[in-house]
Amino acid sequence: IMHNEDLNSLESSLIALKKINVSKIFFYDLSVMNISKRINLKTELVVFQDHLNASLYSNNFYKRRGINYAVITNDITKDEINEISKYNNLMLISYGYLPIFYSRRYLITNYLKYISKDKTSNIYYIKNKEDKYPIVEEKYGTTIYTKEPINLINEINNLNVEYIILNANLTNREDFISILDKYLTNTIDSNKYYQGFINEKTVYKVEDYE
Repeated sequence: IMHNEDLNSLESSLIALKKINVSKIFFYDLSVMNISKRINLKTELVVFQDHLNASLYSNNFYKRRGINYAVITNDITKDEINEISKYNNLMLISYGYLPIFYSRRYLITNYLKYISKDKTSNIYYIKNKEDKYPIVEEKYGTTIYTKEPINLINEINNLNVEYIILNANLTNREDFISILDKYLTNTIDSNKYYQGFINEKTVYKVEDYE
């Protein structure tokens, strides 16, 4: 997320990217879209906003403004993704841990300071019953990820997207190479992987109270 003091540096970076052979630029903050238009940047732009980009309307909005691709959220079903793909060029995260919470605060550092413990790593885990969720603290804040990586290898032939994204973050090198090989060879198997909402609609319901 860009702040006012970041804009000059951002514009300088985009101008520099005009001079080198970069095929696509992924962005979150809409200032990238606006500055790119002003400096006449011809590099293809990909809007990547995690959970926000979930509808045909939002994708059409970006398309009308010259955005070439959108990373569609993993919070919708394959039927919804395929419907949106009829009108837009989409990318989708097919493998990787997904962020489910972000805070600008340094939550690990603050918590360990509160309980008088030393910080020995940037990665810890939050336990909920038997599930463990990675919590990662970096320069710009703290992110909590899904308890396991999403893996859509068994659905990839049913998804009408231009590109798939495999994210190696939090996965060890050997495991990721094995996963990458399956995607390159289109190896479908009988394993039941975590697939998010690809076959299940997101339903929000207020709990009943007596």
